[in-house]
This record gives sequence, structure tokens and C-alpha cells, in this order.
Amino acid sequence: MNTLPEANWKHIIDLIRRGERFMLTTHINPDGDAIGSEMALNYLLKGLGKEVRIINDSPLPYYLTFLDPNSEIETLANTPTVPLKLPSLDGIFILDISDWQRLGRLKEMVKDSPALKICLDHHPAQDRPGDINMVDEGASNTGILIFELINRLEVKLTKPMAEALYVSLLTDTGSFRFSNTNAKAHEMAAQLIRAGVVSHEIYSKVYEQGSWDRMRLLGKLLSSIESCCQNKVAYLAVTQELLNTYHVHPDEVEGFVEFPRVIEGVEVVILFQEIGQEKTRISLRSKGKVNVQEIAHIFGGGGHPYASGIRLDKSLPESICSLLGVLEEKLYGLRSEQ
Repeated sequence: MNTLPEANWKHIIDLIRRGERFMLTTHINPDGDAIGSEMALNYLLKGLGKEVRIINDSPLPYYLTFLDPNSEIETLANTPTVPLKLPSLDGIFILDISDWQRLGRLKEMVKDSPALKICLDHHPAQDRPGDINMVDEGASNTGILIFELINRLEVKLTKPMAEALYVSLLTDTGSFRFSNTNAKAHEMAAQLIRAGVVSHEIYSKVYEQGSWDRMRLLGKLLSSIESCCQNKVAYLAVTQELLNTYHVHPDEVEGFVEFPRVIEGVEVVILFQEIGQEKTRISLRSKGKVNVQEIAHIFGGGGHPYASGIRLDKSLPESICSLLGVLEEKLYGLRSEQ
């Protein structure tokens, strides 16, 4: 964990105490850390009597809908009440975002707002979107910064806050398996459980709500898994035709990238997902020897050294060809150093 500037914490706390109207937002294709952080901060601010709107570019993933029981999260995709120009605000909290581009279509709206912008994040980046940037690259998740804020404000940690933060922690540490699972992560988990979190229930809600159709699609993909780079890279490709055939929603593919990690000798796993005629979403995972964040940055993506994502305006076959070419060079360089 990095030491964060005390002056920044003071500015944020002062803003929360004097402000009345806040907006929360996060990156395109939000994950558990993004949504968990948003909902925990939402509960915190509303508990202090503040007016809060959560506005995202992308819809809420199906497996996280339980975190938003009152449908408070608005999206550009399906909410006609989202304005083209943001209303008068005292502050905008930008969560789990490494740069402006990750805001998607909200980028210009947020930039044009005169409200103070606070970025709470744990991703490495250079083009931070906040006037105040509280970034801890050593943190396991963004939710831990919301947890710190709750403690600094001396607010009671309620069960809804704790559950949202536990989802943030659980998903960004890969259920406490990834290398970013440090002592702080376990200490945070212990305090969340003391606040009422039932860990196995949250795990079940996040990871054990799949359909039979989803499982059959996974079986199909695993039976046709591909490899390259002397079997150091394993990859899966999901076409829209496959999704239609198996009646699976695009969000339900979330998590498929984790399964090939168990193969001995595989260093990198990639999931290619066709999301349009010339659009592909790519998830990358590394066991530790290859920094997939560096690869993602080449294509305008981002994330962490061992878990990153990319969106390409290319067809699925073109995307596979482009990325595997770069990976081949990266792994060749790795072999040369050994």
C-alpha cells in the first residue's frame, strides 16, 4: 500500500461535509470493484443526507444486479432521464478509472462540469481524470479507498456498505487468489465480515448464479480452446453466433477467462468476445511472468499487470491476429532473457 497525501483526504472530507449534490461514475463495462465501490460510496453519502446520482456509460452486469436492489444506477444505454449536460453538482467521484477514455461517452459531460472531480483508484496511469487524485497502485482494489474514507469520516459501517465493499474486494482479488491479495485485503475482509457480511452468500451471488445454457457454452468453448507461443498462451473466442445459439447474454461470458489458467505451462489466457461487426472485447490474464497491462496499453486498453482489458474496433479474426502477434514478440523477448 502506498502512503496517500493527508491533504487530499482533508480536501475530500471537507467537500463531503459542505457539499449537497454528488455524482458517482466508473469505467465502461464495470466490474465488481467498480459497482461495489459506487454502491458503498452511495450508501455513505446518502447516510450523511446528501443527494446522489450514479451515472455510468455501460449497463449493470447481470451478476451484480443484487447490489442495486432499488435500481439507483443510471446508464446512458437505457435511461432516458440522463441529461446531455450534467446538473449543478458539488462533486463528481470517478471510481476505479485509470484515464479519461475509460469513461466512455460520459467523458465530455464530466470534463465540462465545473464540479470538483475526485478520482479514487488503484490502477497505474498517467492521464488521471481527477482534480484530486487518490490513487494507491499497491491496493488490491478501489473499494479499500472507500473503506478508508468511511473510517476517516467515523461513519458506522452498515451491512449494505460492507456487502458492496466485499464484492469489490472478492472480485478484484480473484476470490483472494491473485497476487494483489495482501495483508490489508484480509484485514479489510475481516472487518467487513464483522459488519455482517456472510462471505459464502456473497460468493454464491457473484459466482454461482449461472444458467445451464451458460455452462453448455463454456463446455463448447473449452472443447475448442486454442493455444500458441509454444503452449504458453491459451485463448477462447466467443462469437455472437455462439451466444445466439446457446441463448447466453454477453455479460454471462464474464469469468470464462479464468478457466484455462489451471493448465500447466500456460502463462497468459485471453478471452476474445465479438460484441459487434467490427468490435471485439478482450480480457487478458497472466500468471505473473508476462505483464499484460503493457500489452493492453499498446491497443489503448488498461488494467493491472496480471489482469487487463481491451476494446478494439476490429473484427474478431483481425483482433486475434493483431494481439497474438504482439504476444509472440513479448514471449520471445521473455525466452531470450531466460
